[in-house]
Amino acid sequence: MEQQQNSKAISDFGLENLSLTGISKGLPSHMTHCLEISRAAEALTKKELNGAVVPDTHRKNPFECEYLRSYLLEGKKSYGGEQSEIPIILRNIRDQLGSKANAALKLLEGDLREICEALSRISDVTPQFKLTAHPQLGESWHTDRGLSLAFVTYHGPGTQFVDNSDALPSSNGRYSVRGTAQIHQAATNEILFMRGDLYGQQTSQGLCHRAPPGGNRGERIIMYAFVPTDKARLFGEQCKTLSR
Repeated sequence: MEQQQNSKAISDFGLENLSLTGISKGLPSHMTHCLEISRAAEALTKKELNGAVVPDTHRKNPFECEYLRSYLLEGKKSYGGEQSEIPIILRNIRDQLGSKANAALKLLEGDLREICEALSRISDVTPQFKLTAHPQLGESWHTDRGLSLAFVTYHGPGTQFVDNSDALPSSNGRYSVRGTAQIHQAATNEILFMRGDLYGQQTSQGLCHRAPPGGNRGERIIMYAFVPTDKARLFGEQCKTLSR
């Protein structure tokens, strides 16, 4: 019966499993893919789903621009704020780079706006975001103590995730993963939407994921947007403060 419900949820969005360009093909049964950013956020409201992937088929990567990529990586830059601050932040970057990154910044602005707007439509709170260049360090498997989030890896390897059934809670609040688990990985410039632990008691758990292992051999440029949960409500439930 549960498998039929999953199929129906996916059918509601006109979706099929996506072959990721990662370690394995396909997606767990509690995830789906959408060609549109807005539909991916809406997918999180389906009880059977806790994640969605937006391929980069119809999106260009703004960090293919060498000027913009080098600016963030070499300076280890980090920017963030609320949705309303997007124009201010991008103007500050433009002031540093001049007109040579204008096209790339326009692409980045489109991503930031569309992702934040998609998250805001499934909540009553303005999303926040962070754009950052940081070391490619492998993190422990975990779920985020938040409501709903979206990740994009613009440069470097993408976020890894596993099936719910392969994620085993450990005593320190992190997760261990079965040795037989398939490790899925979002491709560079794909958008990964996921639920956090505070999404709701009547829905599936947050998506278990991690930054890819790699030590200090490289760096990633990532952007993540999230719904602050001190006042956010989904399905009428009050959520606690976000802790990532």
